[in-house]
Amino acid sequence: MLLSSCGLSPTIWSKCPQLLGMFVLGLGPRSQYGFGPMVLKGCLLWGDRVIIPPTLQDKILEVLHEGHPGIVRMKALARSYVWWPGLDSTIESWVATCKPCQETRLAPPKPSP
Repeated sequence: MLLSSCGLSPTIWSKCPQLLGMFVLGLGPRSQYGFGPMVLKGCLLWGDRVIIPPTLQDKILEVLHEGHPGIVRMKALARSYVWWPGLDSTIESWVATCKPCQETRLAPPKPSP
């Protein structure tokens, strides 16, 4: 992802690793896993996941949702490659508004009398 495609200036992006480490995540400059946010080849990373800005989140959700994999699979795919604050709840909302997913999802079992 190019910095220019995110709608933020390089000056703002240069501050993001420190801000994400201390403010958004509340974990300080490094996480419990020993790494913090960094910029590599124009991508803002948290470990091996790309941090997706709000302007690109819908496009990422569209790609993750191709084939209507369901919430569990979609979350697993997302957690492997991307991150943003509230990722899980965003995916839950996305799938909840998908008509084909709601029509084909399994209904919870009915309790026996």
